[in-house]
Amino acid sequence: MIAFAHGSGSRRLSPRNTFVATFFRMPGWFHFWPISWRSGKNRIAVIDIDLLAGRLAIITEWLKASSETSGLEIGYFGASTGAAAAHQTAVQRKMDVTAVVSRDRRPDLVMDYLSLVAAPTLLLV
Repeated sequence: MIAFAHGSGSRRLSPRNTFVATFFRMPGWFHFWPISWRSGKNRIAVIDIDLLAGRLAIITEWLKASSETSGLEIGYFGASTGAAAAHQTAVQRKMDVTAVVSRDRRPDLVMDYLSLVAAPTLLLV
């Protein structure tokens, strides 16, 4: 199961993220934007990595509890601040996350977490 976390630099229907989501459109792909439309208008909310990571953790719990996905391994694909949230959540929930892919031009947002991620990680910078 792959959870795709968008971030501040993109909207849910951005061309780049739509391409990635379309390419991976298959069973086991869960596409979400971790901030609401209303929160997205608040620039502070879209760069609040703790807020985004908390929401990704909630999604992870939901995926683990769902009868359709509970037996699947979970990986994160993050874009922009969603990538930072993916790394932070992978550290905080290391037993639940088996891989992290980051499409990000700002790995400096999570420098304190990068060395602590236990899951295999691919940085696309």
